[in-house]
Amino acid sequence: MSADTIGRVPREGIPALAKSILETVSVEDARLAGWKETLEGYVLQEACRDDPYALLVCALALQAVGEGNSGIGCVIVDAGGGGVAYGHNRVFYPYFRSDLHGEMDTMDTFEDMRLDDAPGDLTLMSSLEPCPMCMVRIVTAGIGTVLYMARDELWGMTEDREKLPPIWKDLSEGKVFGRLECSSELLAASSEIFNLNIDELYEILKNR
Repeated sequence: MSADTIGRVPREGIPALAKSILETVSVEDARLAGWKETLEGYVLQEACRDDPYALLVCALALQAVGEGNSGIGCVIVDAGGGGVAYGHNRVFYPYFRSDLHGEMDTMDTFEDMRLDDAPGDLTLMSSLEPCPMCMVRIVTAGIGTVLYMARDELWGMTEDREKLPPIWKDLSEGKVFGRLECSSELLAASSEIFNLNIDELYEILKNR
């Protein structure tokens, strides 16, 4: 199942959606096979409020790696906790698109749907802290809450919003930024899935 074909899914349907996405991940690469098995066998932790969404964005991140992209997955959630739009990094496959970070791909899907949801009521959840480009897009769109899993020490911007240019710094005021409340197992998965192929992809960028 492609994230492009998914419609609005209630909170209780999020784990099943994650599993259906995992079914599309190839097991020919041992690295992918191991994480696919881990995520398929994961038991949601009731004490962790955001575990269903964390599982979903990790599944999307693994799907991205399987396609030859960076391991970042993202979901936009409505005020009732339902998944509205989904995406993952598509910079390198099926062809090079420098703009299609995971958050950008998800925002494209959401805005193309032309839904009536008030942006301020929406939450964007990502497996990795948004970079400067994605942060500018998110705050320009007016998304009310931005949550992420793995901290990106090199390129992350959520923790460094004070460094945004004045107009986007101003637009970020009043918005909520933080981390997903998920298990340590899924938190580790988000970081390790991102790191599966990031070095080789970075070399491709440097040699373009």
